[in-house]
Amino acid sequence: MAEKTEEKLNAKSLKLKEFFKANKMEMFQDQNINDEAETTIFRSRMQVKGQLLPFAILVDRTVYTLIQVQLAPAVATGKAFSKVAKFLNECNNRFRLFKFTISEAGDLLVNATLTFKDDNFEPALLNAILAEIVKFLDAEYPALMEKIWAEVK
Repeated sequence: MAEKTEEKLNAKSLKLKEFFKANKMEMFQDQNINDEAETTIFRSRMQVKGQLLPFAILVDRTVYTLIQVQLAPAVATGKAFSKVAKFLNECNNRFRLFKFTISEAGDLLVNATLTFKDDNFEPALLNAILAEIVKFLDAEYPALMEKIWAEVK
């Protein structure tokens, strides 16, 4: 059964798993969605300013690969939604590499989308972008969250 799961993984997911193994990056849990795009979600956590932030890398057969970090769960709900959304729009105009969104549950997310075809997928570049996200959040997380908490009060 495990062999069948491996056969169903898309080429980029296989390359990423090989990269993690070769670089002894054992902090990821992967989940094969078994959808039309053969999506694999690689989940982990990153430490930013004393907070453990969950993040995921979504890899599938499309040209898009998504890195998504959850900055805060369920903060943009009810009346706070429009205030937080307005602030996130300002962030999206200020920080061009990253896009800030709100999930259906009101979770505050930051995304980086990369484009790769199967034959030019570069896990090392994806890892470099992940490192940039960590550096960005180390620098900006306290100010971002201070503003968010002020908006949701």
